Amino acid sequence: MRGGRVLSDTIVLTKHGPVVVKPDEPPFTIGKTKTPPGHAMRWIAHEYSNELLTFIRLNKAKNFGDYKKALATYFCPAQNFVYADVNKEIAITSNGRFPIKYRGQGKFILDGSNPLHDWYGWVPPIHNPGMRNPARGYVSSANQFPADTVTYPYYLHWEFASFDRAARINEVLDKMEKATPDDFFKLQNDNLNMTARTALPTMLNYVRKTNREKYAKAYEDLKNWNYMHDIDKTAPTIFKLWWSILVREIWTDELGEKDMRFPPKDVTVSMVEDTDSTNTRWFDNIKTETKENAAEIINRAFVKSIDSLQKLYGEEISKKWAWGVTKKTSIKHLADIGPFSVSGLITAGDADIVNATGKRHGPSWKMVVALGKNVQAYGVYPGGQSGNPGSYFYLTMVEKWRKGELYELFYMKKANEKSNKILSVLTITK
Repeated sequence: MRGGRVLSDTIVLTKHGPVVVKPDEPPFTIGKTKTPPGHAMRWIAHEYSNELLTFIRLNKAKNFGDYKKALATYFCPAQNFVYADVNKEIAITSNGRFPIKYRGQGKFILDGSNPLHDWYGWVPPIHNPGMRNPARGYVSSANQFPADTVTYPYYLHWEFASFDRAARINEVLDKMEKATPDDFFKLQNDNLNMTARTALPTMLNYVRKTNREKYAKAYEDLKNWNYMHDIDKTAPTIFKLWWSILVREIWTDELGEKDMRFPPKDVTVSMVEDTDSTNTRWFDNIKTETKENAAEIINRAFVKSIDSLQKLYGEEISKKWAWGVTKKTSIKHLADIGPFSVSGLITAGDADIVNATGKRHGPSWKMVVALGKNVQAYGVYPGGQSGNPGSYFYLTMVEKWRKGELYELFYMKKANEKSNKILSVLTITK
């Protein structure tokens, strides 16, 4: 270390991996995550693999066989690898090294001395989820479960992305014919909220007449909404908070605010949408003597959401309630340095929407590629071509990214290609 100081450390290794925090050390905490002392962590990244070789081979691949050969050395972290060529062959593979586990294994801390909790082999690579040249004419992924949950024989994990983005992407792709880059620009900027389209009609039906009249403008905004999270709409602001409060009203009494994670959103959506489950025990607040049902909980959440929004943005629904104004996206510097960040961006979309631009997170790289004799490619990222905050080029791409627009990318076919887009050439010699 600096100054010549020598610091020694001992890593305790077990068959389950390294002991992250030794028994005599305090818990290691990051945010809400606490790693308890004396526990080992089994992680695929501790196994031998060669991810770099995968990408070298992919860069040189000429056909589907080369693509599959390249994936053979990629283990961690599991990724979706998409394949397409000029012969109109397409494929997708959820590739990684997946341990064979019983259902639910790894969801909670396990007893390492019990051999029943060991990993017993690996899912054969040939059985990794994927598809090649499907009859529907496209492959897609939004990080949802990558296989048929009924027939796929292996347990991969207990939680994946919710249904929203994948369902909407497939819905749009199903209707596409003779797709062009413009079609995919529109898809990337699709702002439809699938949760709202699925659950909101039922939620509105449960709003009592007195509340419909008291909050008439809010109710009508939601009733007439097309489920798009566009910048100027007020309904997304209302629904976002209503849904958030409703989720807490359903689950907090049983699971606590911080004690346990709430069930995946798909579960809550199904409960709200299914009228047969409206009296399920989960709608009842176990901390009150009254037995609540769906109608009471949904009404309570609706009133709380409107009251909260009125305190924040004023009694009358106005431009202050507009989605772009209330969301305001921030692009934080990697070191979270305020002056090097961008805040207050008026953006459409939201998390769990195809245009997944939220308050703090969003698409860091957008790209559309049209294969053929002359490859056309377009892309953008939320920053600039210089990492120097003092440079003119530090933030030059942010506005185009904010509006959902892409630059045409310069695609060189040979090293000595001539183009007015080439501003300078650097030649490196031995």
